[in-house]
Amino acid sequence: MELSESVQKGLQSLADPTLFDLKTFSVLIELAFRSLLTGHADRSVLDQPELKPIDQKLLKHCHTAATTCILEGVKQNVDKSTISLCLEDVRFDVERTDVFYITYQYREMPFSYQRVMASGVPYQERACA
Repeated sequence: MELSESVQKGLQSLADPTLFDLKTFSVLIELAFRSLLTGHADRSVLDQPELKPIDQKLLKHCHTAATTCILEGVKQNVDKSTISLCLEDVRFDVERTDVFYITYQYREMPFSYQRVMASGVPYQERACA
């Protein structure tokens, strides 16, 4: 999975435990998925108490990087090993990679459903193809 330099830098910041402890990291990853699933940009999406101490410019950059990574993963229908390699390349530790992937698995289903519906081919026909 290829990501731009800007996205990689945002993900590297997310990987840094001095900038995002595990709880804050988890909140931001969940918010990235939630903002994609709601389908609209809401300025208040990053107004969570856990995120208040973080510089707003850094927070927005990391949120954008996370959502871009999620969208690329869904677009390419990546598996765990692909996501893990990509996240390891930007210095995610095992624990952060697991948090990201577990959230990805849990939240990816609606994206898959939307992808099938957008194709115009009923799911049963698609499954038999």
